[in-house]
Amino acid sequence: MMKKPLILALALMSQGALADEASTAKARELMEVMEMRQNVEKAFGQVIKYNTGMIDQQPGMTPEQKSTAKEAVTAATKVSIEEMLKVDWEGMFAEIYGEVFSVEEVQGLIDFYQSPVGKKFTAKQAELTQATMGRMQMEMAKMMPKIQAATQKAVMDATAPASKASE
Repeated sequence: MMKKPLILALALMSQGALADEASTAKARELMEVMEMRQNVEKAFGQVIKYNTGMIDQQPGMTPEQKSTAKEAVTAATKVSIEEMLKVDWEGMFAEIYGEVFSVEEVQGLIDFYQSPVGKKFTAKQAELTQATMGRMQMEMAKMMPKIQAATQKAVMDATAPASKASE
């Protein structure tokens, strides 16, 4: 008698695994339709523009300091991007989509991305990313003085007891 529930449980678990595999396989198709790899590469390119733009927002830096900082940030960012491009993003996202969506839902997404509006959405991903990062940069520039002041206060508060204790 004990064997039937165990066999049933194993059968149900294997069906779930097969469904996940089918969803993941379908999600890989979706990643191609969404041009995931190309959009990831474009997004990483936008990161350099965002990072160098943040340097432009820093108060009290001379043009030479900004130029030097931009060169350093760009070089460091390029190294990071090269490493990040080694990641199988399509595979990772396909697994995630396969876990979250059913095969039918992934097919619906594929249908959308193959539609004229979906193709337009895919084509404008880089533009959306650039506009989003530009707006975020403006908002961060507004917040930066408060963040810097709070950081300086935290450092001063953290070091104040240590300097009094050493006197």
